[in-house]
This record gives sequence, C-alpha cells and structure tokens, in this order.
Amino acid sequence: AVRDANNGMVWGDLGLATSTNGTVFTRSKATPVMTRTPNWYDQDGITDATIVDLGGTLHMIYVGWCTRSCALNAGAPAFYAMKAVSTDAGRTWTKQGRLDPASSTMELQHPDLVLDADGNYALFYGVDAACGVNKVGIFQAQGAAPFGPFTPVASNPILCMGTQSFEILGDGAFPSVLNDNGIGRMYYTGVDEANAVYKIGLADSSAPTDTMPPAK
Repeated sequence: AVRDANNGMVWGDLGLATSTNGTVFTRSKATPVMTRTPNWYDQDGITDATIVDLGGTLHMIYVGWCTRSCALNAGAPAFYAMKAVSTDAGRTWTKQGRLDPASSTMELQHPDLVLDADGNYALFYGVDAACGVNKVGIFQAQGAAPFGPFTPVASNPILCMGTQSFEILGDGAFPSVLNDNGIGRMYYTGVDEANAVYKIGLADSSAPTDTMPPAK
C-alpha cells in the first residue's frame, strides 16, 4: 500500500459483491468494477459510492482522491465529488466526470444520494471542519435528477458534531438518511477517540417533512 502526503493510507478501486440474504456476500468479479484514472481527479482512490437506480440505469456519486501531489489542484491534496453510470447492474461503470460545480467544489465527503418523497433527489454529505473545532458538519442539497444540478438548502450545516463523546474526532459523518413516518432519521458515524473505534449515532429532524426519502 502507498500513503498520501499526510502519511495516510491511499484508497484503491471499486469492487462489487452480491448477496441473496443480506448476510453473506460473494465477490461477483475477481477484478474491480471501476479503477482509478492516472493523473485525474480519482488518481489515488475511489471511495464513498452512493447509488440510485433510475429506469434501469444506475447513477453513482463517489469521492475521488487526488492526494499525492495532485497536478489538478496545483500540487495540493484534494477530494472531488465524481459521477458515473452503469447499465449492467453495476458490473461495469462509465465515468461522467465531476459533479456539477456548485456541489463538487465544496470538498464534500461521504455522500448519501436519496430520492425524496416529493420525487426530487437529495444529497446529504459530510464536510471536514464545517463546524470549526467540532470537525464535521452535514449539509443537504437537492435537485430534480440524480446528478443535479444541486442547490444548497442552507448555508449552515444541518448537523454539527461534537456534543457526544464519540463525535470529537473524525473526518466526515458518513450520513445515511431515511424517512420514519415523516421524521427524518440520520444515522452517522463518529470516532470514539478514547477507544479508537467508530460508533454510530442517530440524529432526528425537528419536525415532520415531506422532503425526506421514504423508509426502506
């Protein structure tokens, strides 16, 4: 394995595993379904894939790592919001470049793309240091198609971490959002610094909303 400019592990390519019961998974291919592109936005890693199915075509938003002397960012490390599509149930993917500029320039990480109850798409994501010393915040953006264009719903985070002991340390909140009888439930991760492990937290919306994805 190689390490980035900050001596962190550089992530790899995207694989695919399938399951008939949700408990036991089997790799469907011996090789990655999508690989990094040299000297491009995802040259050092492909992470955080979130996928929706629209008419048989899978739409993916993922985070591309460009951290080792990234030529596309004047040599500085960077993360980019990227998009790709698949027409064969995810076995092969065609990269579509960066997400629309309004979203891709926000250094978003850990995206969660979901279909709202009103038929539009919402994109939840984490941003490092969005809440100052609390390290991580979450914003919401929505659009009428899986790839946007997205418009920020609010200029401030909808969740700032740091109030719980396991939220003090971390690099993103890994949000996963669903609708529970009209109340938005956001499951997210934080780092328990004392024990050096990830833990899962739950944040609820303060009022019923019709712009949250239906429960699965």
